[in-house]
Amino acid sequence: QGINVDFAPVMDVNNNPANPIIGVRSFSDDPAVVSEYGEKFIEGLHNNGVLTALKHFPGHGDTDTDSHTGLPCIEKNYNELKELELIPFTSVANQTDFIMTAHIQYPNIENQTYVSKSTGENIYLPATLSKTILTDILRNDIGFEGIIVTDAMNMAAIAEHFDHIDSARLAINAGANMILMPVDLSSPEGLNELDEYI
Repeated sequence: QGINVDFAPVMDVNNNPANPIIGVRSFSDDPAVVSEYGEKFIEGLHNNGVLTALKHFPGHGDTDTDSHTGLPCIEKNYNELKELELIPFTSVANQTDFIMTAHIQYPNIENQTYVSKSTGENIYLPATLSKTILTDILRNDIGFEGIIVTDAMNMAAIAEHFDHIDSARLAINAGANMILMPVDLSSPEGLNELDEYI
């Protein structure tokens, strides 16, 4: 069909039975299996001229909230992620073209906060907007040299809590190279909004 990028494979380890969004999108609840299947998935797409994007970094498997409808929070620290969630990403980071971010708070890794526009409460910057996670961990520690793309910025985890210009600024300053679905382009108003956004 001429499509040259697939936002796949899902490299999340499905390690929380209460997870409402990952489930069968994940290859397994075993990080070694996720790594093996993910590597073969990448190989298959590359053999057919399609670029790949691992998602959702640093791991969406241990949430009980869907980031399309809410803002998940994972209480693990960096060392705990390295023991499970980060294994698949680290194992194939040098084989993929893109890595897609997760709209998830990690308060034991990123402690910078933002006042939610909908609740007025202080919330932690999610991975998508975290320089600690995208630059310090993904770029510097893991050594990923490809394209960092955000998950869709119109998902509730971002859109309900962050001003859309602030979220773009934070994502770019965190290290994201591409902003996915920042505005709705299905109307003339959306096109005007895109000019402002740029």
